[in-house]
This record gives sequence, structure tokens and C-alpha cells, in this order.
Amino acid sequence: MATIPLTPTNGAGLCLSQSALKPGDIIVSTTNALPSGVIRSMTRSSVSHASLYAGGGTVIEAIAESGVVERSLAKAVHASRLAVVYRYPKLGDGRAAAVVATARKYARQGAEYDFGGAAGGGVRSNSQVCLVLMPVPAIGTLLSLGCAALGTGIANTSSKFYCSELILKAFSDAGVALTRVKPGVSTPEDLVTAYVRGTLQYMGHLKS
Repeated sequence: MATIPLTPTNGAGLCLSQSALKPGDIIVSTTNALPSGVIRSMTRSSVSHASLYAGGGTVIEAIAESGVVERSLAKAVHASRLAVVYRYPKLGDGRAAAVVATARKYARQGAEYDFGGAAGGGVRSNSQVCLVLMPVPAIGTLLSLGCAALGTGIANTSSKFYCSELILKAFSDAGVALTRVKPGVSTPEDLVTAYVRGTLQYMGHLKS
């Protein structure tokens, strides 16, 4: 599993405070909890979650137990052992507001968590996830093909969101394509990849 990239110049992370964040910033994170480890293992990722900084000390995120919510940054990263902030450098205040408004709309609508989409993202990034999701040999080829189809977004629901899907959808609606991966088959690691490719800028670590 790859170590999450830090600064491109000297490899040393920067300690970042909440006051340095701007609306539209992206926070990728991971915890020591079992579900986080499972997500990282299944998706071959260095992180297991992503959230959007909305300003005013709050983030908007899609979490399995609650769906899309807006809550305090402190609460969102409380259990994290790693939290890294990225920024799209050309976003501007207007489009940043549009990104946040889209994500907040889904939070106010009480959008549910997209379990099917999350499974599809896992399959797209690691086809062996099918072996975990459908371990019954007697069912055979039919379910194997069905599982593989998850990676195309076949199980994605437009009114539901998981973490990276929510962020990429909000940016896409504001006219910003952070990655070539479709929101509904993305993983948090795709946001790390967007940084590696120069689309996102590393701002610093909230926790490390």
C-alpha cells in the first residue's frame, strides 16, 4: 500500500490549522477502526474517507451511518489518525461557493448513503473485491459477471452518495473535473491521485 504523498519538495508534512482552510478544500482521512482498514485494503488505498470543507468550521460528508451530513470539522476528524487537506488552486470564491452549495443541498435533503455505489468504486479499483462481496462458488459465473458490472456504476443511485462520489459530483456540477473517473465509481484514493497528477494542491496535515 502506498504511503500518502506529502509535500512535493522535501517530503515533510505541514501542520495545518482550521483557520488556514477555505470553502471547497478537500480532506482525505483514515482511522484505526476496522471499517477504515477494510476500505483501504479492498480499494488498495492509503485513505478511506473524503470530506468537503464548507467554511465556518464545518464539513459536508457522506457517512455510512447517516448519509450526507454537515457537521463540525472537529467531530469529523476526531477519530482520524491521518487527515490531509488538498485544494483545487483555480477554484475561486464563486465556484467554491457553488461546490459547497451543491453538497449542502444534498445534506439538507437528507440524501442517503450510496452503498451500491461504494461497492462499485471498490470493484473498479480492485477487481478482487468481487471475491469478498460474492464468495459463494455454487452461484458461479452469473454473479461473477454481476459483481464485475458493479465497477461500471450499474448499482449507483443518483439520489444517494458515498464520500468521494459526493465531492466529485459537487465539483463536477460547478464545472470542475478533478479526475477522469466518474463520481459514482470513484474512491478516496482518486483524490490522492488527483494531487499526484498536479490537479490538486497539497495544503497540509490536520492530523498525522
